[in-house]
Amino acid sequence: MMDTPLVSIVIPLYNASRYMREAIDSALAQTYPNIEILVINDGSNDDGDTERIALSYGDRVRYFGKKENEGVSSVLNIGIREMRGDYFSWLSHDDLYHAQKIAAQIDHLRAFGRDDLVVYTDYEFIDGGGKTIREMRLPSVLPEKFRYFITATSDLNGCSLLIPKKCFDEIGFFDTAERITQDYRMWFRMAEKFEFHHLPRNLVKLRLHGDQVTVKLSDHMNPACDLLKYSFIEEMERTGIGLPDEHRGRIYATLALSMARHGYRRAFRYTARLALRHMGKQPVADLPISIAKVLFAIYKSLK
Repeated sequence: MMDTPLVSIVIPLYNASRYMREAIDSALAQTYPNIEILVINDGSNDDGDTERIALSYGDRVRYFGKKENEGVSSVLNIGIREMRGDYFSWLSHDDLYHAQKIAAQIDHLRAFGRDDLVVYTDYEFIDGGGKTIREMRLPSVLPEKFRYFITATSDLNGCSLLIPKKCFDEIGFFDTAERITQDYRMWFRMAEKFEFHHLPRNLVKLRLHGDQVTVKLSDHMNPACDLLKYSFIEEMERTGIGLPDEHRGRIYATLALSMARHGYRRAFRYTARLALRHMGKQPVADLPISIAKVLFAIYKSLK
């Protein structure tokens, strides 16, 4: 592996004039010496404000404009096609990188002597003014359990990842038909063939504000996530989740509880049925009381 491989930071823009300077500046402020920044305008309709700011950076960024608004998947795919780097890093226009983000992830790869790992980090939430709201500390998950982890939770954030270009070469592009769940669909596909490694450092700031796409599309979030999680669970059941059959009942019962807590009704009911189906392979007396309560709730919901 090269000592300082080129890293491509891709920043999607859509009516982004309010926060984009901070995002671009945080990318330019990286202590890692070998980066390129791709700034891609997804058909902004803000009287040219987004474009004017992007162009003001001159040759410090590679600017791509004049496209129809098609959603973040299309922008990320342009970034993948146009990147010159060996590694891909996504930065939303309203979020920020800590200055050591890329350097720390490259150091992690060097420590393992690997160039085929996806490295994810912890992060923090900030408000519109940049004040920290709370930090998110993620677990270090074994590769064989990673797809279960991103099914049970929604804690992994795409802007915390550093992804080898070879992953996209093998897996393909983001699904442009999905505007809400395209990132988790990609990580699920990617985790089947590539390992995700946790770097336990807070290196990204995620901004929470009223103009976010996830806020504007909040009415569509739950149904889209419900369908996504359902499809993940269906595939794990079909292909196996890397655990002995005798534990699947307990695993699915726990997963059903997670789906219920998030309000994913379709995913909950499907996972609950799987739990009941597989539970016959494990004596109920051997179950923790928490799992037994879940099973009782499942039983009541399916009557």
